[in-house]
Amino acid sequence: MLKKGILLILSFVVMGCATDGKHLDDYLNNPQLILKDPHFMAYEDQRAIFEHQYLHGQMIYADFVEKMKALDAKYLKEVKERNDKLGAAK
Repeated sequence: MLKKGILLILSFVVMGCATDGKHLDDYLNNPQLILKDPHFMAYEDQRAIFEHQYLHGQMIYADFVEKMKALDAKYLKEVKERNDKLGAAK
C-alpha cells in the first residue's frame, strides 16, 4: 500500500513537471497546446513581428513584402527538409 502511494505521488509530481504548469482544463479547452510545431511557432512569431512593425509605420510596404517572402521561403524549406527526413526514416 505504501509503495502504491509513493508511486502515485511520484507520478503526480512528474505529470506536474511535464505539463509546464498548465492544468488539465487548459488542454481540454485548447487542444492545440498538446502538439507544438517549433518551425511553425517560430514562423508565426516572426510573422507577427513583421506585421506589427509594418502596421506601426516602422517598415515600408516593399520591405514588408520582401521580408514576408523570405520568411515564407525559409519556412517552406524547413518543412520540406523535415518531411524529407521523416520520409527517409519510414
